[in-house]
Parts: sequence; structure tokens; C-alpha cells
Amino acid sequence: MISRPTLIAAASLLTLGLLTLGLYRRCLDATGGSSGPPLIVYVAAAARVPMEAIAQQYENETGRKVELRFGASEDILTKAGLFNPSAPADLLLPADESYLRIANERGLIAERVPIASMRAVALTAEGNPKSLALYADLQREGVRVAVPNPAAAIGKLTREYLALTGRWDTLKPRVIDTGTVTEAANASKVGSVDAAIVWDAVAANYPDQTVLRMPELDGVTARVEVAVLKQSANPTAALHFARYLTAADRGLAHFRTAGFHILEPADTWAENPNLVLYSNAIPRPAVHETIADFEQREGVSVTRESNESLDKTPSAGRNQSFAVSFAVSKGTLYPRLAGRLLDAIKAADAKEHIARLGSGSGAKK
Repeated sequence: MISRPTLIAAASLLTLGLLTLGLYRRCLDATGGSSGPPLIVYVAAAARVPMEAIAQQYENETGRKVELRFGASEDILTKAGLFNPSAPADLLLPADESYLRIANERGLIAERVPIASMRAVALTAEGNPKSLALYADLQREGVRVAVPNPAAAIGKLTREYLALTGRWDTLKPRVIDTGTVTEAANASKVGSVDAAIVWDAVAANYPDQTVLRMPELDGVTARVEVAVLKQSANPTAALHFARYLTAADRGLAHFRTAGFHILEPADTWAENPNLVLYSNAIPRPAVHETIADFEQREGVSVTRESNESLDKTPSAGRNQSFAVSFAVSKGTLYPRLAGRLLDAIKAADAKEHIARLGSGSGAKK
């Protein structure tokens, strides 16, 4: 027969285990764990290859599912802006940041994080049967050139740039209007066109075809960023995934492999990063509130250190970030995260300073 002390001890261990499991599940909920609904991410077709790999790796590491919805940049911008109470969009990743400027003007964006850049190239049909080499060759009689329609970022930017430089009218008779950049690349692969204007990162997925970089297309470039949307049902989980896909040793590794040009500097991945904020003055109350809000929103911790600690700054190898006198330390592992924190602090500090001046409390007697 089991003794009473043994039963009490067993019950205590069981209770402790249940409490620990509960706390663990709450942590997962806050940072994007398996118990929450899938994150909904609208993604431009140009980023399909790296994003599919990133979403799978993220699910394997965290248990949280990510639902990717692909399309042309203009289309995903429209869809992401349509509020669905049962499944609101969490993140938006178009092929160029110009679409995020539009989204910001519409009041859709809570936060943006840079990823990479791309440039336009010409992708020939397999074997390059028309012996294309120069931009002038694309204008030859009988040459068919696939250009994504203006709903796709490269279609819009290519038309705008070539029109600006006076080259669109001579190319237009050879253009076969296609849908997304992937559809244009596939058209060149099957030989239904002789060449396609695509992003270099997309062309990297077609190793058996010739890629032509032409000076006439050098002005067609894109800056790729991901945005967390204000309508997200779980902004902390959305930011957690945004940090993951823009971390140098996680998501950006896949973008680099896929042929994207990574925008530096980038953060190192940490599940719960700790930022160390060195201050040479007593922060205003609004700054304290801003830091607390930042910790909650980003799922990170911020340690405040006084000016006396400046000579004790740890080495760059530690899992921390340092902000000194409104500047990001060169040794930080989280330059982007620290930069967002300082931007928030500066805005809050300036706002409170203006309010004090307006109330007369900051004026000289």
C-alpha cells in the first residue's frame, strides 16, 4: 500500500508539472507556438522558393504553422487589405517596397523589416535558339519577350523604367503579356517565348537557361521587405516570424541561397533576445512606457543600464545588444531590432519633450 507522504509528493510533482506545461503553452501562444492558429502571410511569387523553405523550417523548430498565399504584388496587396474577421492577414511580403508604401498610406502596416534586393535580367529559352545577347536583340523581328503584367512588381517597374528611358515603345511590339514573374520564367522554359524579363533571384531557379544582364535593365531594381499588418490577430507571433525570416542564420540564409542580394546588417536569431540599453540620462516616463510596449510587442526583453556601466560593455560575442546615447553599438547581434527600439524611444522622447514645452514645464521661469 502506498503511504500518504508518497501520495502527497506524487500529487505535488503532478501539480508542478501541470503548472510548468501551462506556462510553456502560454509562452508558445505569445511567441507563435503550436497552440495558436496558423499565421497568414501574403507573398509575392518571386519569393516562393525561399519562403516555402523558411515556413517549413519555422514550423519544424517552433511547431507554429505558417500559411503562405502567393500572387502578384498588386493582387496580394489588395487581398491583404481585405479584413477577414475569422482569418485576418498577419504579414505582407511583396516583391518591392513600393507596394508597402501604398499599404502604409492605407494605414495597414504596423512594422516593416528589410530583407533583400533584386534586379531585372533577361532569361532566354533553353539553348537560346535566337542567339540573344544584347538588349537590341530583344527588339528583332520575330523575337517574343515575356513581360509580367503590371500587377506584378517587375512588370510595373520594367514598363515604368523603360518608358522613362525611351525604350519601351521599341520593345512593346515584341512583348507577350504574362501573369506573374514565375509564369514569365516558365514561358521561357517551355519555349513559348524566346526570353522573359524576370528578377535575377527568379532566374537562379532555371540553371539550364541563359541569364543575360543588360545595362538597359540595370535601373529595374526592387527592395524586398516584410511588413507586419495592423489587423494581425497575434502581432507578437507575427513579429516573431518576421524576426525569424529576416535573421541572418535562419530565413536570410534561404534568401541568399535562392539568389537574393541580402540587405546588411542583419540580426542573429534568438528565440527571446535581450537588448541592453545604456542611458546617459534618466529616461522620461513616456520612454519607460515605450520600452515596456516594445518588449510586449516584439517578444523581447530590454535591460536598462546606467551611464556608469559604459566601461563594462561586454564583448560582441555575447547574446545582447547595446544602445548608447541613441546609437546602436557596432558589436550588437541585433542591429535591426535595436534600431527599431531606438526609433521608438526617440519618437516617444521627442513627443514628450514637445508636450512639456507646450505645457510650459520645460520653459525657463
